[in-house]
Amino acid sequence: MIRLLLAEDQKLVLEALATLLSMEEDLEVVAMASDDEKAMELAPMASA
Repeated sequence: MIRLLLAEDQKLVLEALATLLSMEEDLEVVAMASDDEKAMELAPMASA
């Protein structure tokens, strides 16, 4: 299983991408961030 942390500043794009990617059997969206600071904060959780 591939775990993903998605980062995108446009909420609609972020949610659409998460929905699309979560439909794939071998992908798991484990975190979403709306900016680079939040992405860096969430990165350790995504790699666990």
